[in-house]
Amino acid sequence: MSFITIISIPLISALIGWLTNYVAIKMLFRPHLPLKILGFTFQGILPRRKSDLAIQIGQTVEQELISHDDIRKAVDNPEFHKGLSSSVIDAVEKVIVNKLGANPMLAMFLSGDIVSSIKAMLAEEVEKEVPQFMEQMFEKMEQYIDFKELVTRKVNEFDMNRLEQIVYDIAGKELKTIERLGGALGFLVGLVQLAIFAIAR
Repeated sequence: MSFITIISIPLISALIGWLTNYVAIKMLFRPHLPLKILGFTFQGILPRRKSDLAIQIGQTVEQELISHDDIRKAVDNPEFHKGLSSSVIDAVEKVIVNKLGANPMLAMFLSGDIVSSIKAMLAEEVEKEVPQFMEQMFEKMEQYIDFKELVTRKVNEFDMNRLEQIVYDIAGKELKTIERLGGALGFLVGLVQLAIFAIAR
């Protein structure tokens, strides 16, 4: 067996192993659109299964990650209600002072004590109404916001070039390692082949 053969078999095997993994990784994303060659249709796994992936992600998000109940629990607490009440009262106070107070006739009756009394009365009423308001808001939200449909639509609309770039930004080193591992395994296969040839002779 010549020296060139001894060197070339492991190197060619390494090249084949690296190239196989490189192509396999690329075929996760490319081609983005179906490509017909010799009667066979080729398309990247993610572009081809994008709709199925979008549905699955939507289901997972709704069932495992976020739901209407999660949002309800996040905002259905006294501190949130208190903050909302305070914001409503402040907005009403601005209307009283800036809008009604701009009218000379009304301004005569809007002394500091009267504004404070109105604000205190509003505070009591708003705090009573906030829980019911929040309940009505969630009922409307459940009717009009579908997390599964929303996420599914967003994933379907996502640009494949951008998705590919995100994956490479996050896992670029790991993907390169997989390519190199293919080359290393191919090189080992080449050495095994040389050993088999040597034993066979």
